[in-house]
Amino acid sequence: MIEKFRPGSVLLSLLLLPVFTIPGASTAEEAANSSYEEHILDWRQRRHDRLADDDGWMTLVALEWLEQGRNRVGSDPSSDAVMPGGPARWGTVYVEGVDIRFKAAKDSGVTIN
Repeated sequence: MIEKFRPGSVLLSLLLLPVFTIPGASTAEEAANSSYEEHILDWRQRRHDRLADDDGWMTLVALEWLEQGRNRVGSDPSSDAVMPGGPARWGTVYVEGVDIRFKAAKDSGVTIN
């Protein structure tokens, strides 16, 4: 035998459903969400701190290939290693095998350490 659909009983069931929730379920879910958000925010802060550290990627101002021998560095477009800003002549980087040394240009205002 097929029962007839009774709209009133479905409506009553839908109205009563929110009343009978598991106690503390939303609190546990909120705590889990809060813990997850805190974890993500903590990760983001630690990543930012690593990137902004003295030797982090945010301190990088340019990527230029250096050749063996003398490499003039500065913001002047004719420099061997062109920097995005600063003095026209920063100085010269000398590459000798695996050794690298830098000599600041006179009156450039560039200092080391």
